Formats: sequence, C-alpha cells, structure tokens
Amino acid sequence: MKITVAKPDLESALKVVNLAVGNGGNDLSTHYLFRSTDDGAEVLAYNKRIFASSPLTCVVDCEEEGPAQFTAAAWRVGRWLEGCRDGALSLLCKDKSVKLIGARTAIRCSTLDSTKFPFWDEGLGNANSIGSVNPANLANTVSHSGKFTAEEDTTQPQLAQIEAREGAIWASDRYAVSMVDTPSTPEMTIRVNTKDVSSLVRYLTLVEHDVEVLEDAKASYFRCEDGSVFGVARPPVQFPKLNIDREAEPAASFELPMEDLRDAILQLSAGAAKEDKVMNIRHDEGNILLSMDADGVEGHCEFPITGSKIVNGEVFDSGFDVEYNYLQSIGASFDLDTLTFGVHPIGKGGYLSFRHSGESTEDNPNNYYTVIVWKT
Repeated sequence: MKITVAKPDLESALKVVNLAVGNGGNDLSTHYLFRSTDDGAEVLAYNKRIFASSPLTCVVDCEEEGPAQFTAAAWRVGRWLEGCRDGALSLLCKDKSVKLIGARTAIRCSTLDSTKFPFWDEGLGNANSIGSVNPANLANTVSHSGKFTAEEDTTQPQLAQIEAREGAIWASDRYAVSMVDTPSTPEMTIRVNTKDVSSLVRYLTLVEHDVEVLEDAKASYFRCEDGSVFGVARPPVQFPKLNIDREAEPAASFELPMEDLRDAILQLSAGAAKEDKVMNIRHDEGNILLSMDADGVEGHCEFPITGSKIVNGEVFDSGFDVEYNYLQSIGASFDLDTLTFGVHPIGKGGYLSFRHSGESTEDNPNNYYTVIVWKT
C-alpha cells in the first residue's frame, strides 16, 4: 500500500489524531494506523479510553483487493514530517516495513500487526445520534466542568468524571458541584473520565465546524463535518444524583474583583503553609476581609478588599472557610473583571453559589451554576 499526500493535508489529519496517541513503549497505542477507504485513506489512533480518526486527502495505490492498512510509530512520522518541506510525500508499506519518502530522502521503520488494532467502526455505526453542537461552546462547558471533578478514579470513580443528564453537564469532587446547561442537546448523556477531559477539550478547540454527538452503551463519539471523529470510552460507574436547589435565593451576596483575588491569593498563600488552600472570607464593616492562617507562627494574615458591592453583609460577619482554588477555577473559566457570589448559610455550615450565562444564542443559553461548600 502506498499513500501519496501533500504535507499540509497530512499535517491537518495528524493534528487531530495525535490527540489519541499514547506515550512510551512501542505498541499499537503509540502508532498511527493508515487505512484505505473508498475516498482515499484515513488515519486512526487510540490510547486507553480515547480514540480518534481523520480522513486523509491523498492518492492510494494498493496491490491487494479490498481495504489495506498499516501502522507506523507516531513519533517517527511526526519527526520525519517536521523535517520535510512542502510538496508531495509518500508512505509505502511493503515487506512488513514502512518507508517514509520525502523529496530528498527516505527512511525505513517497522510496522506492527494492524489486525490487532481495536477498531470502533461497529460502535460508531450503531451509535445513537443525539444532535449537533457548537464545538467552542461544548469545549468551554466541558473544560469548566472538568475543574470540579475528583482526581482519583480508583477510590471515587463516581466523582472522577463529568456526566450529562437532564439537559446539564454535572461534576463534583464532594466540596464543589458544577452544573452547566446544554439546552441544544437535552438528550445528551455523555460520561467522560477526569483524565480524558483535557483531550476532548483539545479536539473541540481544533475543529471549526459543528460536531455531531453520538452515544452507545460503551462510548461517546464526537464527529465533525470534516469527517474527523474523537471518541471516549464511557466509565462504568454512574455519577451520583445530587439534590441541588438551583433556585435557592442567597441570604447575602458579595463581589470579588479578579485582580484583588489574585493579589490576595499570592500574598496570603506566601505566609501560609505550602499546601494550605483554606481561605476565610468575612464581612467587616462594609468591606470584604480575606485571611489565611500563618505558618509556623500564631495568628493569621489578612487582605482587605474595599469598595465591593455587598448585600446583607451582616449574614457572614463571622466568616466562613473555602478553598481558594475553587475561586481561581471559576475565574479562569470566564473573562470577567468581577465575580459575584451568593452566601447560603445552613446550620453550622453553608455554601457559596456562582451563576453565569456564558456563550449562547437567544434560544439556547448556556447557564453555569457552581456551588462551593464551606470547610467546617
């Protein structure tokens, strides 16, 4: 099998598929698989729970009848391609080896048994189409949700993922809960492991056209109009059903300017224990006072924020503790100068709430709702 392709076309296909290439070793998860199709060829890759494919605009010459295929180590193809100048390139598989041919030289490399590649043709062919989404909107939704998942998928597998249900994507690590509406695809039930969220986000930011979401019992598939596909295996454990009252009115509210929050975290954390992220927030005579316990000495360090809008500040005169990394995560998701939080005391504890209407159309707003439980 011989593939003749222009360098830009090969680069374009590999840019997508490389997202699913594994690192280390020399097994099929570290190789690209090139396969002939009725329209030319496609490139595929997989690694653990994720997989990807992209059509390749090229000319294919095959000696045998029917589809032909071969593999080549992804890092070798990438390095070779980087050293080639624009023009026609060839990939030739013959006699159990692959020759990568440029204008000035050719290199030989080994190939693996492509018949053992875990193709997903049947799953994709039988998957249920949920609808099409704007990839940038979904990328922002998934990225924000992924910041509030648990990291351990062995001790807390039900929380080490994001899951779509009843028109919203949910995430939680027990101390924070994130819900983002997905009104354009209310039937979507994708479930993505924490470790795969960043790869899915990268795919969604690469493609330029609407993405069709397809699902079956084992995986979720994201297929772009250009023919590329990115897939993630579905974790077997369901995300827990949480009772969150999104309509609950806060007893108080306050604003946090992002610049002040950034400065406060840097300065206060410099005086706190290195791994300490617990910050106290309280109302103090019309101002917001942030503080953290000092490390190695008695007392705490304080950072006052003046001039912020505060409603019913007396409700949190005694203050409450939250981990500041949650505040940072919310700030990183949105291009906002100021964050507005609701204060919800409950018994001896309580929580903060944050609302935001993100990218949307008139009919399909993407409403973000995040809850941060106080440390007690």
